[in-house]
Amino acid sequence: MTRAEWTLTSSTSPISLGHGATVVTKHLAKGDEKCELTLVLFDESQCLLQVASNATKKGARAVAAIAAQAGAIAACNGGYFDPPKMLPSGLEIAGGVRTGTLDLAMPFGGTLLVEGGRGSIIASEKFADHPGISDLIQCCPRLVENGREIKNLGDGPVALRTFILTDGSGRWALGNSGNIKIQELARVLSDPKILSELQVQSALNLDGGPSTALWCKHDTGGQTSSSEVWKVRNVILVSPRKQGG
Repeated sequence: MTRAEWTLTSSTSPISLGHGATVVTKHLAKGDEKCELTLVLFDESQCLLQVASNATKKGARAVAAIAAQAGAIAACNGGYFDPPKMLPSGLEIAGGVRTGTLDLAMPFGGTLLVEGGRGSIIASEKFADHPGISDLIQCCPRLVENGREIKNLGDGPVALRTFILTDGSGRWALGNSGNIKIQELARVLSDPKILSELQVQSALNLDGGPSTALWCKHDTGGQTSSSEVWKVRNVILVSPRKQGG
């Protein structure tokens, strides 16, 4: 029997966030199942990736509030964390401030880092630390590498998920999905028939389930927002790049 796959059924028109960034929602179907995929697409030449953190559970702020205070145009939740202690899993660097230590035990572990104002996603075992890294989170699993779906991730539970991806040439997207299995998400993100806006080279799964959050501000004043149930330890921000930055 042929395995049913997720296919694109429709896509909303892109909404401008200014600074070359847009948000789009894609509607997917697999038999009678349906799933939405929301993507905030941006270019590194006009926008800057940053990491912000909630240091303690008491007084922890929502993703949307952190983004608004930072002057960001978009944000999503970051990596895994210990909810009682509000400590990150693995290494976190937020605006140059370091917390935790590198964790090489994460299965298919990946590292999102910003160096000299430019971001990259790499396998954690290939990471070389140095003082020039301004922002970083670890998470797992990596979903796409060298343009190909990473195999053997396991089906895992059907869950809400958050992710970040790049074409490796300055085009990026933050995204979240409706309920989908982890291997299916890797397959979807590597499918150019579904993601036609950029050729995905690398993608990293972020924390999901009750941590799932995605927020962006339209340049007409509206918002696209899905709020987290739990306050999260760290947040990935997309901010307008200062001229010459």
